[in-house]
Amino acid sequence: MEDIARLAKVSRPNIYRYVSDRDALVRLVVLHRARYILHELKVKNGPWDEALIDLFVKQVKLSIHDEIFALVVEQAGSVAAKLLVDDDAVQTSLNKVIAPILAKGRAAGEIREGLTDEEIMYWLHYQTYSLARDPRLHNVIEIKGLARKFVVGGLIVKPSVKSAGSEKSVSSVQRGKKKPPA
Repeated sequence: MEDIARLAKVSRPNIYRYVSDRDALVRLVVLHRARYILHELKVKNGPWDEALIDLFVKQVKLSIHDEIFALVVEQAGSVAAKLLVDDDAVQTSLNKVIAPILAKGRAAGEIREGLTDEEIMYWLHYQTYSLARDPRLHNVIEIKGLARKFVVGGLIVKPSVKSAGSEKSVSSVQRGKKKPPA
């Protein structure tokens, strides 16, 4: 509570004028910050998989660089995680951002059958939260690599095709960026 009061530039007793206890404060801060972060996300045009990777990276970066959000998530671990993945308002905001991207992937026939948007978004949100808590992840290239392998790789019909010694997603291959090996 003292750290949060210091970051908010108010006295600790002032915090208790607005919230009854630590859990109420965690809920208030986590939900407010999560909504702000989702509001700040802008989806880029282009292939669905690249848009999803870009969105994922932006969400992780915004979460990492928000001092108050990072502090509360670090201090309140599982309470914050439950709030982030179970709150209807956060999930609705996430749905508005991610649903069009997933619709593009489904229209292209590139997302595995049997995965609902709700399941995908729940998992993405939890992964974002997990990565935002990892102090070692501040490198955009590393976050993009993880997103390409595990986020997109877990969603596409065929996870990867080896091409000239490197992995490329099937989505990129199907769009004609790289031809699969003969």
